[in-house]
Amino acid sequence: MQTIKKYIQLPLLIISFVIISMSTAHSAVEEKDRLLVIPLKDKGGVSQDEASLLTNILSTEIYRSGKFTILNRDDMKAVLDEKEFELAMGCDDDNNICLLENVAKLAVNKIIAGDVGKLGRKYIVSIRMINEDGENEIMERESCVCEIEELDKTMEQISYKLLKYLAGDVERNGAIRVESEPSAAKIYIDGAYSGTTPETIQYVLPGSRELVLKLEGHEDLSKRVDVKAGEEETILVNLEENKPQAYTDSGAGVEFVLVKGGCFEMGDTFGDGGDDEKPIHEVCMGDFYIGKYEVTQGQWEDIMGNNPSDFKKGLNFPVEQVSWDDVQRFIINLNRKTGKNYRLPTEAEWEYAARSGGKREKFAGTNSEFELRRYAWYDSNSGRRSHPVGRKNPNELGLYDMTGNVWERVQDIYNKDAYRKHQSNNPMYTESGPCRVERGGSWNSVKESVRASGRRYNAPNGRHGCVGFRLARTP
Repeated sequence: MQTIKKYIQLPLLIISFVIISMSTAHSAVEEKDRLLVIPLKDKGGVSQDEASLLTNILSTEIYRSGKFTILNRDDMKAVLDEKEFELAMGCDDDNNICLLENVAKLAVNKIIAGDVGKLGRKYIVSIRMINEDGENEIMERESCVCEIEELDKTMEQISYKLLKYLAGDVERNGAIRVESEPSAAKIYIDGAYSGTTPETIQYVLPGSRELVLKLEGHEDLSKRVDVKAGEEETILVNLEENKPQAYTDSGAGVEFVLVKGGCFEMGDTFGDGGDDEKPIHEVCMGDFYIGKYEVTQGQWEDIMGNNPSDFKKGLNFPVEQVSWDDVQRFIINLNRKTGKNYRLPTEAEWEYAARSGGKREKFAGTNSEFELRRYAWYDSNSGRRSHPVGRKNPNELGLYDMTGNVWERVQDIYNKDAYRKHQSNNPMYTESGPCRVERGGSWNSVKESVRASGRRYNAPNGRHGCVGFRLARTP
């Protein structure tokens, strides 16, 4: 049996090709062991291109340990002549001697070879490490009932086992233990699939890592994990079920739209508003539901048994002539009937929703004064009266009449300096004051008053034929 010598001199060209790092060129360093990784053989159910990609994952994971110089197919092709290369690539699976005879010129310490195939729904990866005497020094096999793209996790597991053997405990890396309720969530670390919960992910490089969990029917969870060398971090999480994007409350007959949270610039972002719209400030909102339409006269009558509106033209017209105090009584009765916790939106929620989720929109759905007629009923096109809800274009969230038709009451107390006192997350101004905020403008408003950032105030017991409301709820 021919033996590979440990340090056969490579031509200068190949030496320059395989040197990975020159960062320690000015200091003496310990020479790294040299490993040759042979492309995995396709044993059925896997293309050779896919097998090559899996081989690359194996090579990369071993290289990342910082302890080895990795040689691969390209290095073989550069050193061996055409016949030697073809012989090496065509070796039978268990013919280690064949491999040794054709790679002696590469001066490697060990060879890693193997195969990947599919049996039914199960992928099977077999890896062997061959020493310089042609013996199988270690053999590993992993299987995965999964999609082909999830085999990267399998290759990482095999590489970790090889590294444990080659370099001890790989002490410079850490581990993450992830458990979720419910279980079977897919784990991604820095974007790479890493298994399903519960799972311990080994051989994680120290530092801040992005952990993402995905489970069908549940909200994705993302968080940063600080991985420390030689330590295992344990992550225990509860995954929330997906919130419906929209729903209709059968007890109220009101349609709601889910508004996904985010951060936005609140206030007079176009520079044409009042002093009470300043300063422009960033606020961050959580998820919330908001009514797709303004509450109608028919919906009010179903809950309260009366219709106080001036414009009694139909049950699908917005209810008006209701005070802030009247609205609170409506909400109490509605919540008793439905078992929900409906409320008025906060001023920040209202503006975030009006601006299609915090976009820089002057009006709800558009920045153009020319297009405003398509989105709003206001003094130029309303005929001095309210109109049925939902007749104009919605904004990008599918919300109607956020601009115009009737002013909409919100939860906040009015203060001209409220924005200077807003907290960063889900702000609501609650300090004492005689009035409540109204937003959005109405059928009798000029275009300047139907801007998404515009504010108005009214006494909580005041009633007007141009003021109504819409509902909100925290998921």
